[in-house]
Amino acid sequence: STPISLDASWNWIAYYPQYTQSVDSGFSSILDNILQVKNQSQSAFYYNPPGSWVGDLEILQPTKGYKIKMDAADELIYSGSRKLSSNPEIIKSQNRDIPDWQVISGTEYSMIVMLQAYLDNLEFDNSENNMVGIFGPGGESDCRGVAVWQEPAGIDGFWYITVVGNVNNEELSIKIYDAESDQIYENYEILIFEDNSTIGTIQEPFITNFFSTSVCEDILPEANFQLFPNPFILNNGRNSLNLKF
Repeated sequence: STPISLDASWNWIAYYPQYTQSVDSGFSSILDNILQVKNQSQSAFYYNPPGSWVGDLEILQPTKGYKIKMDAADELIYSGSRKLSSNPEIIKSQNRDIPDWQVISGTEYSMIVMLQAYLDNLEFDNSENNMVGIFGPGGESDCRGVAVWQEPAGIDGFWYITVVGNVNNEELSIKIYDAESDQIYENYEILIFEDNSTIGTIQEPFITNFFSTSVCEDILPEANFQLFPNPFILNNGRNSLNLKF
């Protein structure tokens, strides 16, 4: 029942209850003004209307600290309802070929990416065991975030990723795992890490494209190239050009 005063900006808060509960239940007293919440490696946006959450942070836990962004000043009182006995688990196929992308730990900063991905011009959604990940300069051993699929009411589905890091202006890359082909694809898209920033929105996610074959492989075999003489001819060490008017 202890109130916590929140400013119209970012606020660091403690989670008082000694049990887990959903973000919707825990923050029910401030839903009119809350914009975003995150811990060290997860985050969520409150999408209003229609009044629902998107993101990979679903459960509030004892001993965790949280960072809340408010649209206006308010007072938080934890409701204490909807107690949950354990955290929900993401069930994946036991297919051993699925990549084991593990997000690095011990980071100080985070940002959000909301994106729609396309593979060979077809929407890349959460079918089968499809995955989307964001990686730092260290490649697959430097995983900065694994996406969760979101489908808010009235909005096309998109991938939501909490991206962690310690250094601003670091270059990040995007990879997808296509379960149907059992292949990992990477494109040439570069994201720049910036603490507390957001790339894409719920209504207009960032668009990124992947291709199962390179552009050169698709085009060069069918291309018809012809060589023409260069009008600038090197003659005895001098460039000569004959012009007629």
